Formats: sequence, structure tokens, C-alpha cells
Amino acid sequence: MLPNGLDAVCAERPLLLAFLEVIDAALDPATGLPVRSRIDIVRLGRKGVLPNVWMIERGTDGQFRYRLAGEEVVRNFGRSPRGKTLDDAIGPGAAARYGPTYETVLAERAIVFHQGAVRRGDRKFYDGFRLFVPVSETGGGG
Repeated sequence: MLPNGLDAVCAERPLLLAFLEVIDAALDPATGLPVRSRIDIVRLGRKGVLPNVWMIERGTDGQFRYRLAGEEVVRNFGRSPRGKTLDDAIGPGAAARYGPTYETVLAERAIVFHQGAVRRGDRKFYDGFRLFVPVSETGGGG
């Protein structure tokens, strides 16, 4: 499930590596995808990853919404994005800008690595590293 070279990139970034270890433990051999209920939230917390995690899901209306946001994500946003669409959480045009990446992750059923600016509005805070991971609701291809 890991793209070529991602293991080397993550080896230099302990939080990404710790995240991948938890995701690997949640994999369903039948689908090759992590199963949401198998993702060990406690382990993510112990490894210091949980404050940096967010989960976005596509609703029945086709829009992506934030389902979960760790403390660092909330701090970067200045408020919790939980329950908000991309446009509501980030600003107008966010769905058009970021939605295609999420669609690719879902369509290709593969982890996507991204490096880029972490922003609030037009203000850049720092360069961040992100792993976009497709998650199955149930194991066994469901």
C-alpha cells in the first residue's frame, strides 16, 4: 500500500512513521485497506500522533467534511473544523482545490504523500508533511 520511496521519507519523520505503523496494524488483508474500527486511537495517542491527525469523509451529498481533528489541527485552524465542509473550514474554493486529491486517494485506494504549506487563509504557518490514507468502513471488501 505504500508508494515507492515513502518508507524512506517517513523514516526521517517519526510522527509519520508512527502513524504508518498504526495504519499497518489496521490493514485488512482482503482489501489492503485499513479498517476504521481497527485503527488504534490509544496507540496513536501514546506515540504522540493523535494531536496531528484529521479525518475527512465524503458524505452522501458528495462533499468532504471533517469528521475528526486533533488538537494541533484545531490550533492551526484557530477553531475546530469538525463537521464542516472543506469550503466552510478552510474557505471558498477549498473543495475545488483539495477535493481532487481526496478523490484520487479514494479511487486509487492508496496512500498519498504530500508536502506543502500549512495555511490559515492567506497566511502560511510552516511547511507540513501529510499522508492521505483511504480507510474502509468494514473489512472483507465491505
